[in-house]
Order: sequence, then C-alpha cells, then structure tokens
Amino acid sequence: METKRYVLYIIRIQTGANLTEIMCKPVTPEDEDRWDALVRDEIAAQNKDRSRKLRSSAASTYTTDMSSSTVLDLDYPSLKRHALENILQLQRAGRISPHNHYQDLLNAIAVDIRTKHRRRIQRTKELEGVRATLSALDDKAHFLDSQLKSYNDYIEQAMVTLQNKRGKKKFLLPFTRQYNHMRELQRSGREYRFGSFKYSARNLAEKGILVSWNGYPERQWDRLDITLSSNSIGIFEIQGSQGSMMIPGAFAEVPLDGLLQAQFDNHQFMNLFCGENAVQGRRGSSREANGSEGVARVNVNLFLHLIFKKFYRDE
Repeated sequence: METKRYVLYIIRIQTGANLTEIMCKPVTPEDEDRWDALVRDEIAAQNKDRSRKLRSSAASTYTTDMSSSTVLDLDYPSLKRHALENILQLQRAGRISPHNHYQDLLNAIAVDIRTKHRRRIQRTKELEGVRATLSALDDKAHFLDSQLKSYNDYIEQAMVTLQNKRGKKKFLLPFTRQYNHMRELQRSGREYRFGSFKYSARNLAEKGILVSWNGYPERQWDRLDITLSSNSIGIFEIQGSQGSMMIPGAFAEVPLDGLLQAQFDNHQFMNLFCGENAVQGRRGSSREANGSEGVARVNVNLFLHLIFKKFYRDE
C-alpha cells in the first residue's frame, strides 16, 4: 500500500513507457518544481477541508493519508528513493516482477481505482450497520437503566418497609446494658432512625459472632462493648467502646448488600475497624490486615443473622 501511494505521486510528476523507465529517469529541476507545486496544492486542499480525507475514495486515500504523514515532507528525489527501496523489497518477496516492468504494481493501482466505488458502497453499508447496532445498543442501555432504576427503587422501598416494620418496643429491664445505652442516647440527644443496640464483646463472642479483636485479649472482652446502629436504609454503623469512651479507630459502616455479597461468596469472616472492611474465605486468603492493631473479626453468617433479627424482624 505504501509503495502504491509513492508510485501514484511519482507518475503525476514524470511519465514514461513503463514504470521501470519512470523510476530510472533522472530528476530534473522541472520535476522538482512540479513536485513543489503539487505539495503546495495538496496542503492547500487539506487546510481547506480536512474532514474530506475521512470520506475520501480508495485512490485519493493513497495521496491524502501519506501526505498527512510523510510524503509531503519529502523532496522529490527522496520520494523516488523510498519508492525504489520498497519496489526492490517487494521484488525480493516475489510480490512483483521486473520482467514486466513492475506492471503488477500499476495493475493493482488500477484495480483499486476501478473498485473504489464498490468499496465505498460496502463501507457505507457497513457504517449503516454499525450505526444501527449502536442505536439498538443505546436503546437497550436506556431500557436497562430504567429497569435498574425501577429495581433499585423497589429494593430501597422494600428495605424501608422492612426496617420500619417493627413490632412494639420491648420493655427494657432497668440497669441492663441496653437500658443504659438508650438512656445515654437520650441524654446526648442522639437518635437512630432504625434503632441502636449495645453488646459486650464477651456476649458477641459467646454467640459466635465475634471471633477475635487484635490488641484486646479475651480476658478484657467483658469491659469492651460493640454497638450496632442504623440511621440510613441498609447501612449499619459498628462502634467499639470501653465503658463510656470510644475506642480510637473502632468505627465502621457496613452496607447490608456487602454482607449479603460476602455470604453469597461463601466468605466465613469479615474484618471490621481496619479502614477497609474486608472479608476472609474459609482457607484464610483475605484482604485483611493480619495482626493490625484494633481489627475485629466477625463471623459473616452469624453477624448477618443478628442484624436481621434486630433490624428487620418484628419483635
């Protein structure tokens, strides 16, 4: 293709009985003047309408594509030298023969020119097909977006209904951990839309929910508390405290869909208070920070069961 582009330029400057004669002709000052004039015309045409080269035919593509890159940067002797080098390389590859004065090269150019209209029609049909496919994909994307929005709206409304569908509040025994927690929230003016529940780390460990808490040995778990609260639909705040003091860094927001995904993926554990809540599989491969200070590990299934019990089921 590159050689055909070169030759198409050369035969516009020099003529002869065959391509061999043209390529062997010496370059005269008149040839160089004609080449300079052609280069100026080509550049002027490109500047006048650059978008035309995107719609050009096969034959004009030879000149336009190359002129936009290398051909117009060459002087005429250099152009002929590059063409000769390419011709010799094609000859060594057996693509063209010197015995017919490289007529195969000129025949290939003629075929391109004769079939340019057919190729233009074919490209037009292909472009129409691509545009039709793109339009269909856009319509499908809009439809799926609307379906996704409807689905998300439905899920959100269902979650609101579930979290609001709670029975009568249970009577809290005085001086229990939950009783004191609710009184503390009232005194501080804090209120959680969907509830807040406080457990000792020991209690959660006995339920099998809390597996470990790095930096805090089990003998201290009676003095450590974990609070589960929800003020937004499907989002649960997990806070760790010691007495009335919050433990620095012991805070996490866990989305319900993240827990459900972890359960679906058969992950056994989830790590909390590690900056990025991570899940761990059965064999211990995880995105967890092993040994990180303050990281608490919970059992995914049991933790999810507790959340459903406290925030979604009637009591």
